[in-house]
Amino acid sequence: VNLADLKIANLEHRISLSEFRAEVEDILTQTTIAYYDLLQAREKVAITQRLYKRTQETFKRLEARKNLDATKVQRKQAEAASKDALATLLVNRNEAADAQDTLVKLLGDAQLNLISDVQVLPATKMAVDKLTLSAKDQIIVALKNSPALEQIRLAVEQAGIGVRVAKNETLPSLDLYTAVELMGRTGSQKDSFNEVAGADNAAYQVGVQFEYPLGNRMAKSELRSARLVRRQTLAQLQATADD
Repeated sequence: VNLADLKIANLEHRISLSEFRAEVEDILTQTTIAYYDLLQAREKVAITQRLYKRTQETFKRLEARKNLDATKVQRKQAEAASKDALATLLVNRNEAADAQDTLVKLLGDAQLNLISDVQVLPATKMAVDKLTLSAKDQIIVALKNSPALEQIRLAVEQAGIGVRVAKNETLPSLDLYTAVELMGRTGSQKDSFNEVAGADNAAYQVGVQFEYPLGNRMAKSELRSARLVRRQTLAQLQATADD
């Protein structure tokens, strides 16, 4: 109980580190998602560019054969397909630009900004290999390494210390105290100093102080509050684990 403040301070430090870790992991997750969103958006742009090029070529071929065997309906359909492909290409380009802006914000690189003409070119392609994961193993790893659960577990431990401290305050106390008094009784300052240094006139005190609280309603109320906090923290831990 005497080290309760030190233990609580240590737990608060560990909670702060866990919160920092959670923020870092969240930023890394957002950055990873933004990176692959940009990669996907660039792939869509490349696909729609090829599609637009082919529709343009088809339209030009039909226009060149309009006096031979290309009907007006065919030419209009080809022209409409080309315009639709162009519209889709412009939309995909805008989506790619937005995806790059999102990634740039997360990277926080001084060389990159939202008004520069620099393009972020993803170098790592998406993996297409089949990956088999065990749901049970993933749940175990998540429960073990989740920063949110770690913070609540530390809070439960902190609440437990609070309960022990509050419970200790409801108990009787027995204190042992000692005291030593050194005195110099001679007239000169030098002799008095020598007497104090040599403990020639030392007075010793030893005592015991016993305290038994009657009623002690305040301490008992604090104990009930501490137990309630611990139960609430345990309930929060269970709810977080269930989620």
